[in-house]
Amino acid sequence: EHLEEVEKPQSYHELNFPQNKIYDIHNNYPIIAQNLTLVKGSQKLLTQVRFQIPYGKNIALVGANGVGKTTLLEAIYHQIEGIDCSPKVQMAYYRQLAYEDMRDVSLLQYLMDETDSSESFSRAILNNLGLNEALD
Repeated sequence: EHLEEVEKPQSYHELNFPQNKIYDIHNNYPIIAQNLTLVKGSQKLLTQVRFQIPYGKNIALVGANGVGKTTLLEAIYHQIEGIDCSPKVQMAYYRQLAYEDMRDVSLLQYLMDETDSSESFSRAILNNLGLNEALD
């Protein structure tokens, strides 16, 4: 008896293998760049650089305007080629000049509209940041 002839699939499904959670918890360097080249327009900002961002540390990017600090942050956030992030990493950033797009609403309302946060959580965040006047 012969096997039935089958057609080649028209589409493929991406395979995702779950990672063991033990590796996520003990990752001392949750953000790693390896051979990262960063280009903005026609300007090459970084060439084949490597760096690691340690867990729990504050990192400052210092430099003159236009050297690529925001571009690097966006590259890390979007995990472009050359950047590996632990699955446990939760990132957020405030887009440069985002205030120019803000609507005429209170900071509390803006925060609730632009996030999935509840009103009580949003109020707590603003209070912790010392922005109590935004709660009125």
